[in-house]
Amino acid sequence: MDQSQNITKRLKKLDIFRGIALIGMMIYHLSWDLSYFSYIAQTIPNEGGFHYLARLVAFSFLFITGFSLYLAHSNYIRWKLFIKRLLRVLFAAVLVSFVTYIIMPNGFIYFGILHQIVLTSIIGVIFLRFPIIINIIVIIAVCLIAVYAKSDIFNWFGLYWLGLSTNPRPSFDYVPFFPWFCAGLAGLTIAQLCARFKILSFFQSGIKPNWLSYILEKLGQHTLFIYLVHQPFLMGILFLISLIFPPSQHVIGKITYQQCVQECAHQADKKLCASYCSCVVDRLTMHKLLFPLAKGELQQTDKRLINTVNICWDKMIPTSQSK
Repeated sequence: MDQSQNITKRLKKLDIFRGIALIGMMIYHLSWDLSYFSYIAQTIPNEGGFHYLARLVAFSFLFITGFSLYLAHSNYIRWKLFIKRLLRVLFAAVLVSFVTYIIMPNGFIYFGILHQIVLTSIIGVIFLRFPIIINIIVIIAVCLIAVYAKSDIFNWFGLYWLGLSTNPRPSFDYVPFFPWFCAGLAGLTIAQLCARFKILSFFQSGIKPNWLSYILEKLGQHTLFIYLVHQPFLMGILFLISLIFPPSQHVIGKITYQQCVQECAHQADKKLCASYCSCVVDRLTMHKLLFPLAKGELQQTDKRLINTVNICWDKMIPTSQSK
């Protein structure tokens, strides 16, 4: 008998893991919000520890999705429950796409973590009865396809969800099928193994101390709701803070300079980049364009920005040639 038949209580540790992933997501989003309001450099959320945190959080949510899918439907698919949960997440995914398209059209979320959870749930049902070895082979295949099957033929918006495009449309949250289905199927497969070796009962108890276990469980039980409301809440709080304690022009100038040097260094000498970026920051400050640029309100095609770049670069050319 499959041990999942005997697991009737909610698995507390699964809720705890989900709650921890939710906290990680909120920390990452806070870093993004801080960069949006120019308290930190815009590059910080996309590099170093935050870069890996974002991917760890996405993997965790999808892994738990697959794990939970097996627990709920391992013996028979409870279609009413499945469709109810699926429609709820699908509605949330569509809502996120719509709102971000209105507010941030240049990076709106067309296939983020919620969209991938929906797709993982639909396709994951197929693998509920498959042998574990088949699931493992598919996991490996999906990962290999994600690495080796990218092609220009997938550079169409209708195919971006696959993750095989060589130049996908920019998005603030992009979690395509390849390779991220691996995480969901891995969760389902691990749940199969836990059931086979009769260790699912391990997940029924909480952790110590009890108060921490309780908080994380509650967070894990309301993940979708918190996911939808936490960003408007964080953005609202930071907006109010920015009215009282706005980021100083000096700090924004320093952040802009560091970003400029980092990008310039890929194409030119560091000393040349330092002089060039100092010129750019000075001119942006003089023309009161520093704040709009930091907030993303100044497009790369803006003539004022292009003129600034051209003027500063032209100043550097004689210097570099003389050397």
